[in-house]
Amino acid sequence: MTDQTKRDNDIQNPELSEKMEWIKQRLGVESNEELFSKALTLLYQSIELEDKGYKIGAFTEPGPLGEREYIVYNIVPKSSL
Repeated sequence: MTDQTKRDNDIQNPELSEKMEWIKQRLGVESNEELFSKALTLLYQSIELEDKGYKIGAFTEPGPLGEREYIVYNIVPKSSL
């Protein structure tokens, strides 16, 4: 067992550990360090975009009538803007 693997296994919360393992598998990363790097990069980019006036969100593909569902995330709390 490498030092990195040992550190990755040191998470005390089993539910959190399970979620992190699932995310690492989905993203194709092997260590918590790689996972945190990706997460912090995405978070940093999201904050930069919100600071420029963009909304961060997700949407579905258009339905038969062209309708979409939207989800908008507020990364930076309104009081911090």
